Amino acid sequence: QQQRRGAPVSSSSSSSSGPSGPSGSSGGPSPILKARSVVKDVDAEALGPAGVTRLHDPVGHAAYPKWVGRVAGATYDLIVRPNGRGLPSVVFRGLGDTSEGLNATASVEPVEDADAGYDELCPYFPGQKLTASPAAWRRAAKGAASYARGFSFGRRRRNGVVEKVDLAQVRVQWLGFGAGADPERPPAWVEAKQLVDMPQFAGSLRVGDHVVGITKAGSSQPPFPAEACGQVVRTRTTCSVNWTSGESSSGVESLRLVPRQQLGDHDFLPHDFVVTVQDDDDDDDNVQEEQPPANN
Repeated sequence: QQQRRGAPVSSSSSSSSGPSGPSGSSGGPSPILKARSVVKDVDAEALGPAGVTRLHDPVGHAAYPKWVGRVAGATYDLIVRPNGRGLPSVVFRGLGDTSEGLNATASVEPVEDADAGYDELCPYFPGQKLTASPAAWRRAAKGAASYARGFSFGRRRRNGVVEKVDLAQVRVQWLGFGAGADPERPPAWVEAKQLVDMPQFAGSLRVGDHVVGITKAGSSQPPFPAEACGQVVRTRTTCSVNWTSGESSSGVESLRLVPRQQLGDHDFLPHDFVVTVQDDDDDDDNVQEEQPPANN
């Protein structure tokens, strides 16, 4: 059986352009779609998690072949454009699942609460409005050529809009290894470039997941702009089924199918090995009752 999922996606984007890309004006019109618009019948293969990976996704390590683990945590680098005329974007590094990252995360917060999917690991997504302390903005701008040394972000918290989310490091719970693998366990923290995805074993998209468009094989462009982010609001699954009669059906709605994990005692499939079963009456005829001993 093969499955294909389509997902209506509620999208938001940062639209107006500046010298280095989108300006982060959340909620404005986009050349391709408008904020809060709904894009229907998007192929699931053209969507990816906004945070690149999700909790419990199966992964491997490029330097440790045949080891398999699952994602337990991650840190992220955020490209954020601060509010203010002409201010270029900065990079907040290491936000997420480390003691250092948690301290940084405390000073970088979403302006509004956002619903998330059950297994979403990343709390950030493109188009999201953030607020950060002046110290956090200064750390993010430190070393950036676009800012002069000593540039002041003022004394009050400043808002900004996330333009891009980059996966930095991933914390992996290693589960086991195959034959011929290095018995040494890989490190718990893995650089994103060393991570090996296993999409064939990963779970499917769920309602509430934040997603971004990706360019699938055979397509020239993603379903919506790179600076846009969507949230899955509904999914639809179709299946291709090979029946025991030898016929095949494609595009069958999953709700029209009933899963059968275990067949009954009298359900048989082609090529099953079988033997004849005697009737209960025949068995009774072959049974001789033991007579009680005669009294002497």
